[in-house]
Amino acid sequence: MANLDQTVHIEQPLKKLIKGLSWESFDNNLRSTAENILNSQSFQETEELAFSEGLKVAISKYRELRQNNSLWKICEGKQILQSIAVKTGFSKQQSLISASFVAWNNGKASLPTELGALRAKIESYFH
Repeated sequence: MANLDQTVHIEQPLKKLIKGLSWESFDNNLRSTAENILNSQSFQETEELAFSEGLKVAISKYRELRQNNSLWKICEGKQILQSIAVKTGFSKQQSLISASFVAWNNGKASLPTELGALRAKIESYFH
């Protein structure tokens, strides 16, 4: 939605509506969900067209990221991480983070390629 917000003025009630929608509402009922979104704010004709096209692009990109299992690479996961922590039996996200680092440092879990590259980059500054 960030790109759409730069192109078209999106009022707070519409932002709140969109943030409250689940992916399933887009994935299962795209047409009616898009119509509800478009009907929730008065747009000028050119704005409505830009918003509609931008919404289609955003949905398509998001769908592709989900299907390629690469959403985690670009998602700011602070809220997601807390949810994952609780659902996997940790009391808070810091506990999950600590356990993950212990497992990676013990060699009991493989280090994600991206994290390995980040570690190497950071270590290069100190050597």
